[in-house]
Amino acid sequence: MKKLILITAIISLCLNAIAQNIAKPSDLAKFTGTWVYKKDGKEIEIILKIVSERVPNQNVFMDELEGYHIYKSDNKTIDNSLERNKVSLNTGYFFERDTPNKVKLLFFDDLKQKGGYAIITFIAGNPDKIKWDLFNKTENRIINKAGEPKKKFDKEFTIPEILILERKS
Repeated sequence: MKKLILITAIISLCLNAIAQNIAKPSDLAKFTGTWVYKKDGKEIEIILKIVSERVPNQNVFMDELEGYHIYKSDNKTIDNSLERNKVSLNTGYFFERDTPNKVKLLFFDDLKQKGGYAIITFIAGNPDKIKWDLFNKTENRIINKAGEPKKKFDKEFTIPEILILERKS
């Protein structure tokens, strides 16, 4: 009987230690789901889910948002990261303490081969609408190799930079 109690206590302590090694931002789940924009022949879907990622060089896991985007124009698919099974969005920063209705996501535009970040903010008083603001990480920098002609800087992404998206039911 004493061995059973001891084994139960050890298992309980191990499970407790494992549970403490997972960081879970408290309101991350409210950002999950499929968000849709439809206007003027353009349709954008942002699909977000929670994944647990291991923090490098530590035995700690952290919940993050991960996602995909689908962009159609006039019913023609322009870009679909879900179809390619290539994550295009992941958590860069969660504004939990100061602004719990805002999250910053790293974004990668595979068609233009450039990165940026999106800030997603809930529309005040509406848990089913978010504002999407997409920013270019490279700003106005163009890096050229010696002897190459200077390229024109393309600050735009394949998908629009400012949107209001609604939760898909």
